[in-house]
Amino acid sequence: MDSTALFEDTMAWLRDSYMEHRFFVERDVVWTAQLHLLREAERAKLPYRILNDYTLFERTRPDLAILDGGAVEVAAEFKYEPSRARSAEFGGGKFPVVDWRSVERDVERVRDYVAQGKAKTAYAVFIDEGGHFAGGAPHPGSEWRDWGNGVWALWTKVGGDAAYKAPPAGDAPDALSSGEPRQVAAPGEWVPLPHLNVNLPAYAPPPVGVRFPDDSERPVRSWKDLLFGVASWLASVGELTEREAPVPVDARQPQGRRRYIVSAAPVHGSGKPFDGSRRELRRWDDLLPEVARWLWDSGHLTSTSLPVWSGPTRYIADASPTHSHRKAFTRPHRVNEALVVEKDTDGRDETRRFAIKLLEHCRVDPSSVLVR
Repeated sequence: MDSTALFEDTMAWLRDSYMEHRFFVERDVVWTAQLHLLREAERAKLPYRILNDYTLFERTRPDLAILDGGAVEVAAEFKYEPSRARSAEFGGGKFPVVDWRSVERDVERVRDYVAQGKAKTAYAVFIDEGGHFAGGAPHPGSEWRDWGNGVWALWTKVGGDAAYKAPPAGDAPDALSSGEPRQVAAPGEWVPLPHLNVNLPAYAPPPVGVRFPDDSERPVRSWKDLLFGVASWLASVGELTEREAPVPVDARQPQGRRRYIVSAAPVHGSGKPFDGSRRELRRWDDLLPEVARWLWDSGHLTSTSLPVWSGPTRYIADASPTHSHRKAFTRPHRVNEALVVEKDTDGRDETRRFAIKLLEHCRVDPSSVLVR
């Protein structure tokens, strides 16, 4: 049995036996899958090692990895959304637990794992226990699978016999619905925007410019500049006004769950702020709470990723103001009803180090956060 068959058979076993399990957090799912993988590998006398949080490259650790010697045969990321029918078991806590953007980031990660040669095959598996998200359009290259009893799984496989393929030329050229584009522009060549290839490694450079129907051009220094340039041009020619805003990513999503591409205010339909937001710091010890607030508001930090450790017995952040050795936070700062930050540090350097540690815990590059 090869590594992909081992993983997919384990997912089939999890689907068929799902109602026999009682999960509370993502780690429960990962642990259950890892145990079954280990049992099956031992039973079949397979040479694989099955590891949790194995480091593929700096600050990047998939939830599960199957190794043959030193080679990563399979890397897998998991997300888990419990059913709202079980809300009493969670103390009536905040739902949804998972942010849709975090699922999208898992899909992007597994593509990068294969594109950068870090894994031969990679999977992103999002188990939506009550089908809360299942009505939404899947990410390009992903598909919803009905696991029965109201349980759905968003399945993404990259590499192996399922390398991501662009739709054939001739499909409707809608950039939001047609999936991956189809062409790589040669230097100096202009290609239609819907055909621009974005299925590239994370380190690939962005386009150098964008040309509009009136033959005006704008330089592009980053991938984000592309979207900003398009929106700016549309506004400059009167095609994008407050009447057209907000523009949702997916209009089929309920109003309270919509993410916006463009809006008159930098806030999504869910109430979460746009990325790129700024926070005012009045003193040094505001840094940790504001970093934590942004991570929570942007979906990078959730209740399933708590606590965040600062040392052997102490937390940077948790749902309640108590460290692992039952000692209360010295200077608790409640960010919201589900998140408390410990502001007690040994000074500015430790405050900075803890902020970096918090960002890395949430897989956010600290160099992408600017302070002045």
